[in-house]
Amino acid sequence: RGSTDDLKGVLDVMFVLDDILGEKTQEKLAAYLSHERVVYKMILLLTSDKEDASELEVVHSTREIHRHKYVISCFILYGPEDVRQKIASTESLLKPLLQFVASEIPRDTVVLEFVARVLGSLLHENADFTVAHMNVHFGGKFIPHLTGRIGSKAIAELITRMVSEHGFFNLEALLFGPVNRFGVDLLHRSNLHALLEQRFVEAVDSGVYLYETVCAAENCADVAANITLRAAMGEFQIENALDEDVSLASFSSSAAAHQSKDEARAQAEYVLFALRALSLLNNPKSMGGMIDAAVRVGTPWAVAAAVGACVKILEELDRAKFTKNIQVKMQAMQVKTAAFERMLVTKVPVLMKLVENIEPPLKMDYFMVVKLISLCFRLGSLETVQNLLNCKAHELLMTLFVRFENNTLLQREVRLAVNSCLNKDKKEFHEGWLIDLKLVSVILDAWEKLRGQPKPGYFQELMEIGLCVGNFIRRRRLVTGTQPVDPYVPKEREDAFQRYCAGPLDLFQKSRTKPLLHRPSGASDVGMKKEEVFDEDEGEALYIMTRLTEKLMGDEEEFEDEGSARVTEERAKQK
Repeated sequence: RGSTDDLKGVLDVMFVLDDILGEKTQEKLAAYLSHERVVYKMILLLTSDKEDASELEVVHSTREIHRHKYVISCFILYGPEDVRQKIASTESLLKPLLQFVASEIPRDTVVLEFVARVLGSLLHENADFTVAHMNVHFGGKFIPHLTGRIGSKAIAELITRMVSEHGFFNLEALLFGPVNRFGVDLLHRSNLHALLEQRFVEAVDSGVYLYETVCAAENCADVAANITLRAAMGEFQIENALDEDVSLASFSSSAAAHQSKDEARAQAEYVLFALRALSLLNNPKSMGGMIDAAVRVGTPWAVAAAVGACVKILEELDRAKFTKNIQVKMQAMQVKTAAFERMLVTKVPVLMKLVENIEPPLKMDYFMVVKLISLCFRLGSLETVQNLLNCKAHELLMTLFVRFENNTLLQREVRLAVNSCLNKDKKEFHEGWLIDLKLVSVILDAWEKLRGQPKPGYFQELMEIGLCVGNFIRRRRLVTGTQPVDPYVPKEREDAFQRYCAGPLDLFQKSRTKPLLHRPSGASDVGMKKEEVFDEDEGEALYIMTRLTEKLMGDEEEFEDEGSARVTEERAKQK
């Protein structure tokens, strides 16, 4: 089938003329490159350490330097399916690829990405065969070698895909593929999370701020989060299979047809045990070690990497609860996070010390700490919320809310935390925010200060949090009959609170009316385009919002007069 030089010539032509090659020419090239001997030569070229461009050539990009490897990887990834099947089922073709990524020899980062993506596609074709040979050729050392190159994003994705092809954290389509029992077993026996923690600590403690170092730390935390999410969904999948007493083929990528029912069940129970061990929700120790290392060094990007992984786990689990996919929703609702939440609560005090004294502007790295605390308030159990109140996390949130007037992202997280606590039917949570923090006074003081220096973003969030607190207190007074005085509003601020509720707060609530869509009367459903016409409710809402903003900027007495009149009218009605 020709020499290696002939193959290189073909690859050069494909690199240069790829966009203008005719269909028949492409078919002939695909037929030539699909022969097993040619595939073997391509893999040897792909895994060689030599550059494809000669020293005399003038190259303008990294892709040109590795043009042969680039064309080969694209052909394997996007070419005929039988080429991938051939590689994924032939040991002599697969072995060089595994040796390239697992060796301790320094590799070119670009070529490493090419090879890792090819291996990822082979996992899709024949996951059991591919993973089995990872273990056979390296005696259990494949994963430790692989995590040594965790700075490559493709390597990080390859490790994650060893659990399953898809994960439910895929936002575009909430998918979850079959569990690869060989991959789960290999990751479990290799103690993956301990390896990730070790690599993370090494990257953080190196004290070297290089792109590769930052990527290594971020990828370690990200892989830990992704493995946890896939393990949680796989755990539910296998539990269902065991409960329904179905065969292993219902959740494994390629179960043996000759397996007896008892053998399949025993294997399923082992895979379930391994998945639980791979989930940080059950064993969060390694994630706690990453947070400790990041806090010890105090580097913002390290803190963001470790805390961001925790945020991702909580956010994706919460997002799955609101998907239209009923099966995914059921799975997410049954995931247990108690151990993970206990670990987070123990880390919150040290994380609070990192952000309590920072001044504007707030770095995005430290914002992740605020988001994590907010998520724990919103998604945590009652015990978790109570522990957060005990360590004064709510005080920190309100302090930052007032300090960072221009950071609407931070203010939104605080508002969501307040809203969540007030909506829980537990007196201690209400008292923590409204009595201990004197939240009503904080809102009134911020409102008075804001009227002199209006800020649109801060104004919006302040009104939202005021609306939450105001509605809560008004509902409580209607139920308990404690009007107009209750422990949540200081006596000296009662009149100011009444004016605030009767004036700007009510106007703001009206301005949040949702716009409606109308269709002209008599319009037919067939051949008639729906028109959006002026909505009186929407127009009124916009008018009220504009009027409220204008008042905020200027006439202070008008607010007081209107508020006082409404308060007097309401009290007269009550009498």
